[in-house]
Amino acid sequence: MLKHIIGIVLGIIGIIILFGVSSKLYGFFSGNDEKKDAISTLDSLSESLKKIDNEQNISYYLSNPKSWILMSYAKTSVGLPNECVGNNCLCICPSKLLSGADCDEGACKIIEKEAKIKEEIEIPSEIILKSNEIYEISKKDE
Repeated sequence: MLKHIIGIVLGIIGIIILFGVSSKLYGFFSGNDEKKDAISTLDSLSESLKKIDNEQNISYYLSNPKSWILMSYAKTSVGLPNECVGNNCLCICPSKLLSGADCDEGACKIIEKEAKIKEEIEIPSEIILKSNEIYEISKKDE
């Protein structure tokens, strides 16, 4: 009888451990997909910015990762994400932030000119890109 109780208890402990490990693995891999989406979006966005002539406006649709935020940092900003230190960059971050350091969980892309984002841009959004001495990024008026 005691052997059966010990076997049942060990079985329950094993199931709990297995459940914990599987949920951690799921969280790791599903978050990784969103970061890959953010990197892909930033690559495409930076290529679009390079193609803009001065004073030209172009429309661009940010589709993924959903509910993440587009952010910009000038090379002189304080609290830059690690990969942006000393550079102008665009970042897509998992949530609204008070400091750039929290965006280390997001994705960033170094860009040649400073970018100014006129208002918070949550993905998905259609945006307008403009290039002067700096890049200007704003939500497209609905």
